Amino acid sequence: MPSKADVKAWKAQLVAQAEQKRLDTTDERAIVGYRYLPVFDVSQTSGEPVLSAKDFVKENLADHQNVTSLYNAFKDYLNQQTDLKVSEVPLETLNGAKGYFQPSSNEIVIGGDELQEYSDKFPDKPIMYTEYGADTIPGLHSNYDEPFSEEFQEDYYRMASKVFDEFPHFVGEQLWNFADFQTKFGIQRVQGNKKGIFTRSREPKMVVRYLKDRWTKIPNFGYKK
Repeated sequence: MPSKADVKAWKAQLVAQAEQKRLDTTDERAIVGYRYLPVFDVSQTSGEPVLSAKDFVKENLADHQNVTSLYNAFKDYLNQQTDLKVSEVPLETLNGAKGYFQPSSNEIVIGGDELQEYSDKFPDKPIMYTEYGADTIPGLHSNYDEPFSEEFQEDYYRMASKVFDEFPHFVGEQLWNFADFQTKFGIQRVQGNKKGIFTRSREPKMVVRYLKDRWTKIPNFGYKK
């Protein structure tokens, strides 16, 4: 009875013979093709630096009005210049989802502004927002707002705070989470849940200084009245 090594060698020989027949060659090895790629070194060019997406956002999207204008322009472009159709529907019609894409009709359906809808529906009720946050690896830093970096976490909370402050009857925020904690093992998390603003050993992440400054400047519970 042949060994596993003999079977493996025999299979390799059959593959090699089939490849030789396909390429019409008797060589044991053959280069079946290649491609070249041009190399461009931006450091060897001259002129003004190319603006990054972050530069564009800082210059053009500093306030909510500009963000809304960009969103509407992008939505109009998709509806008028492409085969995609974008529409907005009330959140309560989506059974808890924020939106969906329907391949058969090439349609993107987006849930409306959640806070705005609740404000319109319950104009006399105070609003609180809970369990919002971004997974952050302690010590990971990036100049490009890279997800999981400490800069990304701070920018996430700054943007959430900006939206909260636009609603006069928004009275409270409870982020998720105070500190990192262990969860069940899985491919989507490394060493547990990293949404804490403190590490598991209670060391502060970068965002803590911003949140402390924000919260200590709130004078009292009813300061928006």
